[in-house]
Amino acid sequence: MRCLMLSVVLVAGYVWVALGTNFKIGLLVPLTDPQTGNASGFGDPVAGAFPVAVDDINLNPAILPGHTVSWEWVDTKCDINTGLTAVSDWWKRGFVGVIGPGCSCDYEARLAGSINFPMFDYGCDEGAVSNKLLYPTYIRTLPPSTRIVDALIVTLQKFDWDQVTVVYRNHSIWTNILNAMKEEFEVHDITVQHQEVFQTGFVPNNDSIINPFPEIFTRTKETTRIYVFLGEMIELRSFAMAALDEGLNNGDYAILGMAIDHKIRRSQNWHSLDFLHMGTYLDEKAAKAMESVLIIAPKAPKFTFVYKSWNVKVRDSVQGAPFFQTGREFHTFSAFLYDATILFAKALEETLAAGEDPFDGEAIVSHAMGVQYQSISMLQNGIDESGDGISRYMLMDMNELQEADSWLTAGYPGVIGVGEFIRNSNGRWTFNATDDYNTPIKWPNDAGPPLDMPVCGYFEEFCPKYGLYFGLGVPIVLLIVGCAVGYFYYRKIKYEGELDSLVWKINFDDVQAKGKDTNKSGISMKSMVMSTLSVMTNQETQQIFARIGTYRGNICAIKAVNKHSIDLTRTVRQELKAMHDVRHDNVCQFVGASVDSPHVCILMTYCAKGSLQDILENDDIKLDNMFLASMIADLVKGMIYIHTSMIESHGNLKSSNCVVDNRFVLQITDYGLHEFKKGQGEDPDLPDDVRYRNLLWRAPELLRMGKKMPLAGTPKGDVYSFAVVLTEMYSRAEPYNLNDDEPEEIVEKVMAGSIPPYRPLLNDVNEKAPECVLKAIRSCWGEDPVERPDFFKARTMLAPLQKGLKPNIMDNMITIMERYTNNLEELVDERTQELQKEKAKTEQLLHRMLPPSIASQLIKGISVAPEAFDMVTIFFSDIVGFTALSAASTPIQVVNLLNALYTTFDATISNYDVYKVETIGDAYMLVSGLPLRNGNRHAGMIASAAWHLLEEVTTFVVPHKRDEKLKLRIGIHSGSCVAGVVGLTMPRYCLFGDTVNTASRMESNGLALKIHVSPECRQVLQELGGYNLVERGLVAMKGKGEILTYWLEGQDPSYKVERNKPPKQDL
Repeated sequence: MRCLMLSVVLVAGYVWVALGTNFKIGLLVPLTDPQTGNASGFGDPVAGAFPVAVDDINLNPAILPGHTVSWEWVDTKCDINTGLTAVSDWWKRGFVGVIGPGCSCDYEARLAGSINFPMFDYGCDEGAVSNKLLYPTYIRTLPPSTRIVDALIVTLQKFDWDQVTVVYRNHSIWTNILNAMKEEFEVHDITVQHQEVFQTGFVPNNDSIINPFPEIFTRTKETTRIYVFLGEMIELRSFAMAALDEGLNNGDYAILGMAIDHKIRRSQNWHSLDFLHMGTYLDEKAAKAMESVLIIAPKAPKFTFVYKSWNVKVRDSVQGAPFFQTGREFHTFSAFLYDATILFAKALEETLAAGEDPFDGEAIVSHAMGVQYQSISMLQNGIDESGDGISRYMLMDMNELQEADSWLTAGYPGVIGVGEFIRNSNGRWTFNATDDYNTPIKWPNDAGPPLDMPVCGYFEEFCPKYGLYFGLGVPIVLLIVGCAVGYFYYRKIKYEGELDSLVWKINFDDVQAKGKDTNKSGISMKSMVMSTLSVMTNQETQQIFARIGTYRGNICAIKAVNKHSIDLTRTVRQELKAMHDVRHDNVCQFVGASVDSPHVCILMTYCAKGSLQDILENDDIKLDNMFLASMIADLVKGMIYIHTSMIESHGNLKSSNCVVDNRFVLQITDYGLHEFKKGQGEDPDLPDDVRYRNLLWRAPELLRMGKKMPLAGTPKGDVYSFAVVLTEMYSRAEPYNLNDDEPEEIVEKVMAGSIPPYRPLLNDVNEKAPECVLKAIRSCWGEDPVERPDFFKARTMLAPLQKGLKPNIMDNMITIMERYTNNLEELVDERTQELQKEKAKTEQLLHRMLPPSIASQLIKGISVAPEAFDMVTIFFSDIVGFTALSAASTPIQVVNLLNALYTTFDATISNYDVYKVETIGDAYMLVSGLPLRNGNRHAGMIASAAWHLLEEVTTFVVPHKRDEKLKLRIGIHSGSCVAGVVGLTMPRYCLFGDTVNTASRMESNGLALKIHVSPECRQVLQELGGYNLVERGLVAMKGKGEILTYWLEGQDPSYKVERNKPPKQDL
């Protein structure tokens, strides 16, 4: 019978549990390898997620309120009997459930079902446990590998592929997926043309093993266009390269691969090392081969700050009690374990809330079935009706990354996410190319997705061999006309659909804004200080610019619209669609608009260098003719685009509405949306001086309209404004700066239309501007709008400015820099080589003074904190009679003796995984097991090295006393210690702790030509085996009392510890 640990009362069919009840749950985790006793690579760091989850449950008042959770754990070592024993024991002791087992789960899950004991798993992939008749109390957060078949079906349907050839690896995982896939193929009428298998033993890039793929293509390529490949990713690479060799990368063939492992990735893109590199160089053949490949893979976690912080907590947890593991790199299964624990606690909470028995496993499981939850990995996951985890998958393509991420460089080939598969509420899977994936699929030769069968059949059996009859001409013409009519009708329907889709609409809650509320006028907002880098002086200046915010990770400029609401009429929606369609390098891109009161505003792409007005007013930024010419060219190109688009005119062109991005490309902003902005209330706090100053760029014919002035202005009015902007650019001052009138007087004089017309004085412009610019200014601000040129003609008039210049300013800057670079390259190379030589000497010296791993950290500037080591082995030795020998020798002879001896010792220990701590006189100190841990091999390394040194010293010849034999006395001891770097002037890596003292005592209480071994070291050596240890007896040691010690008198060569150093590992 189970021993109930809860206060439970049955009242009217409901179970009442006393507040303050402590529920116990168990954790099954395969922490160690049963063969080696080392960490298995799965339990470390996955196990650390469990204590973190339990702490979160106990600290969260919303989960199991008024109750607490405690836990125990068992290291199953992937052993079924261990798992069964633990499940049975916990059930008898009144535990409410178990998390695990993480490895194979069939027997444990069946036992849990038979005793009505809930089991929430995180790492089992067996298909049988989905049967709820046999496993009624089993749930897992890890999706079974066969789940990926659903995404495969959606992909085939998306591209209308219903004829495929399947190539699969002869392994249980892939055969299970194959069987599930064939069942779904029958349901969806997908035909398998060929089914080919290759053996598990195939190793890519191994010339000694025959590559099976060329033979497979020989048998299938004539009657196949779409291949479904079931195998590992490195095998997929070889399959794609074999297809390339067969000439199947011409756009007529496609390969669908599947990655079933939930490997850790930090973005939706994969690092291309496994696919595209040969050593450290790009394998262009592999990159070409992968162009025909699509990959379905589990969606990567979102590496938000919360998820990164959580992973650090998991790593810290697994390093502490009770696991004491190394805490390796993040592992996705940690999230599955955490989710399973939280899911169990919430299901238990709902069970209690429903008045049900907390020991009823099926009741608890029923509250977890069909739930949707946000995983700690920031993904939306769930549990289906079979108790299996539901996760998202993504479709990936060989492509060039448009924007750099933490793994890949923009423009560099890699495996890029192009969309994801989502399971909706009715259980159907759909494909969605969300904003997270802004890269379309890149098909070979840009030909689009291939057909699963040629139009004329594989052997042209569906196409006639004779020419078309002349009688078909009329139907063909009619067909073409019908298609044209249909096409225009389709375009109209599509256009109306786009108007209704509101793709431009932004939920303001998604905007992380800074500064003032957006329901106030944004025309004169001064809320954000922007840092602008001076190109020529390399100084940093503070510029006032528009308010900014972040939307979907992108920084945007926010322009508030002073209206309480927006009526989305057809005209307004047409404006918004036209804005959404704007794409030009010199027109600031429209991000979207918010129409929800009180946050009516417009979002535009943020340009970090500020407005043209800011740059012109900043005297620290030096603008030569090259910069001015480039910006004028950008402005003209942008206005030509606006005038030839559906927007037609700007209406408010001025220097503050010309912004400059990081590449010093000028972009035009504050254009369009005239109906959207119509009816804005004027800011009552806006001074008259500012109001009239904003009209200094406006054409006289528009000013005369007064309040009837159209917001959209006119194309000729924009030309007038362009002329005023030109005067600003060459005078580097606001318009009419040399005129003595106030802004209101200036506006009135411009409206008056006097002869000659009242315009800005050009005294300062005449001194700097070329003649072509002066002619363009006078022509563009003419009084008669009809006589003003359009922007096409203005571009022609200003063409002399561009003579000898490249299309954009950055190219011109690079050209100038190259001239200086060519003269400095040789000098820089020479100095760099000298620096590298000195750096190498310094690093070599530091590596001799400190362990390589510690020295590398110091070289990188990383502070090396003291570190505790649970178990190391320390070696001490000295020379018996050295004092007498030194007295009979000169100091030079003593130095030469020690140098020869320690040179021999240093050469000997280089064959072992040991570190020489220091030498003091004739004393020699070694340690193994730090700073790189090596399991329990440290004792064997020290013992073998000690025996080797003892052999060397017996043959060592004293240089000045060749008949004299040195008598080495050695002591070794195993235990814990602390190690760290001490000092700055001459840093040393020092060891501290009682283990050091004990090892020294073992040496001082030993005998000449003997290896004195402590009982702790003897125990580790016996575990390793192969060492001949003889009991010495009780030995009185200072500060230790009597200790039973041993002599090391030899080692068995068959057990000899491998002398090659272990591979480098992370600390």
